[in-house]
Amino acid sequence: MDKPVLKKLLLIDGHSIMYRAFYAIPDLSTSSGRPTNAVYGFIRMIRQAERITGSSHVAVVFDGGLSSKRLSLHAAYKAQRPPMPDAMREQFPIVDQYLAEAGIPRYRIDGQEADDLIASLVRKALPYMDRIVILTSDKDFFQLVDDQVHLVSPSDPRKEIDSFAVANKTGVQTGNIVEWLALCGDSSDNIEGVPGVGEKTAAKLLSEYGSISLLMSSLNMIKSDRIRKALENSRQIIERNVQLITLQADVAVDFDLKLAEKSPSKQRNLAAFLRSYEFFSIANEVDGGQPTLNLD
Repeated sequence: MDKPVLKKLLLIDGHSIMYRAFYAIPDLSTSSGRPTNAVYGFIRMIRQAERITGSSHVAVVFDGGLSSKRLSLHAAYKAQRPPMPDAMREQFPIVDQYLAEAGIPRYRIDGQEADDLIASLVRKALPYMDRIVILTSDKDFFQLVDDQVHLVSPSDPRKEIDSFAVANKTGVQTGNIVEWLALCGDSSDNIEGVPGVGEKTAAKLLSEYGSISLLMSSLNMIKSDRIRKALENSRQIIERNVQLITLQADVAVDFDLKLAEKSPSKQRNLAAFLRSYEFFSIANEVDGGQPTLNLD
């Protein structure tokens, strides 16, 4: 199959955007009292990202649970995260309805984390896309960034995060992101790193030695006794962290190019659906009005 011209896929980290929307808009409900704050914010954010990125294709990916493999490696993996608020959980069916009415495919597989599912969709879609953009605030996705794959933050989708931006932000190239996080840890996933090795120190070590393998085989060259001993005592932690942080791009998932393609014909009943939940400003946009001010 020949590669289409000027095709741009927007992949949306669904749970991440829902959480952000839920807390960005603390109180919003229908006249009957049904909470809709997360739904409203979610719709606003993804519509803004679609418009700004100029995507020709779009899909949303949700978490299907924690990876059993990662939990077997580290029982405390993501254990610090509080349970999802009930007021947020009950809004997911409305989001599912919105995606169906908007003609946006939704991907979720039981027992598969959204990160791995997105990585797998990226691999599947790459041969058919000129660009893939992931809407997320998760730095784990830095490892996927290259000339063809960029990230955008929901806080500012106008700035695509490319390889240069990743290197500028972290101090390492995208090919070293997994090892960088393995050294300094990732508190958002409850993954501890090497004691005393923060982001800057991890970036400096990888810049000097090139890789964890070369770093660990050259410990006698490290001048700092504290850092050298910490690395020596953390060999197993570092090896474990590499496995925890590396995204799995081999999840069995079918990417349907046709389903992800944007088309007004897929949204014939969208405005009516939006009005049923009293999202009148968004419904007016769908009907042809000008977009209203979006969330920052």
